[in-house]
Amino acid sequence: MATKDKKQKHAKRRKEIQRHKKAERISLPDLLRKGPLLQEALNYRHPLVSCLINEDWDQAMMATIFLFRQASTGLVLCCFHVDLAGVGLKDAWGNYGLTEADLEGIKSRGAEKRPPLIPCDLSLANTIVYGGIVWAEKWGFKLPKDYKIWLRLLEPVDKTGIDLSHFGQDGKPLLVLNTE
Repeated sequence: MATKDKKQKHAKRRKEIQRHKKAERISLPDLLRKGPLLQEALNYRHPLVSCLINEDWDQAMMATIFLFRQASTGLVLCCFHVDLAGVGLKDAWGNYGLTEADLEGIKSRGAEKRPPLIPCDLSLANTIVYGGIVWAEKWGFKLPKDYKIWLRLLEPVDKTGIDLSHFGQDGKPLLVLNTE
């Protein structure tokens, strides 16, 4: 009788573990389920290789930030596009398994465009990106679908202390409406 109870107990525990693992898989975003190496590569503890921003971000009220970290799978890139005048964080995307040549290609394409990309302090990048998130949440603007995935490359910060002085005009979003 004791062995039957023991077997039932083990079977129940096994099913519980399988249910838990399935729930973990389902809760992962599609991007991480399809690219298991990406999950390991996305970590702010990997060494920072480069952080770039468009030179005129403060005058244009539009910031594009490129962040590169060195992971075991190669360079990991994430890009954040932040509208400081209106909606906050507009877009976030990235890639992994890149090479130094890819990094140089992005820098050279950035140099060809006006305004060029310039080196950026990581604390400024954190302030702009997290500020864009707080700003969008404050005013009810929709955030990009996978922004939390790429946010893993930035150091986590306490969002309650974010400085929003770079955002909006007189503390409110400046939106241009198309009347056509």
